[in-house]
Amino acid sequence: MAKNFDRSVKTTSVRVNQRSRISYSVLVARGPDKSFDIDESVERATEVFWSKGYAATGVAELCEAMGVGKKSLYDTFGSKRDLYLRALDRYADETAAALEELAETAKDPLRALRSVLRSKGEEFGCADSRGCFLGVALAQVPSDDPELAHLLGEHVARMEKAFEGLIRQAVRKGSLASSTPVTNLSRLIVSVLQGLGVRGRTRDNQAAAKGSLQALNGLLAAHAIA
Repeated sequence: MAKNFDRSVKTTSVRVNQRSRISYSVLVARGPDKSFDIDESVERATEVFWSKGYAATGVAELCEAMGVGKKSLYDTFGSKRDLYLRALDRYADETAAALEELAETAKDPLRALRSVLRSKGEEFGCADSRGCFLGVALAQVPSDDPELAHLLGEHVARMEKAFEGLIRQAVRKGSLASSTPVTNLSRLIVSVLQGLGVRGRTRDNQAAAKGSLQALNGLLAAHAIA
């Protein structure tokens, strides 16, 4: 499948490999040919946005991290903002997809859920934690940017649905009682994790992470079937 942005400027070809990673070859009419892996470039841009935040990240820094020229960045992504939205989409898609797959394949969904919570608590509680990319974006979203706020809201809602699916599987398999407030519990889990993700940037979050996760596990235990 090929897409032409501007025939006088460049043509773009797309190749999907075994890992479904998309590569673009950008051919510029004036100047040398340039090619780079789009997915890898977005991953590198994500690291910069995650560490510095959107406002503090410069285009020159992105170009250096991605290994592309400014023209290639604009030709491919449109703008710094568009690249940021692409990075958020990618992060949210990968995170939610991992939870959705876990809900479908885990033999013991409750144990899998507790493992996820423990992993996130360790990630957000360690001294060098960068927090959660979505959480950082939520904390930094400008009040005059309803488009970004809406997009982030959709990403959070998908996370809630992914956790809800995992909890429902635990109910179906008899690990949690049928009276478990599945939707509200999934919302609480995401809210706690997002809060810990933001607080994790303070580098003093270990006690908060440990205590919060103990409280969540206590709620799960209250609805668990022995």
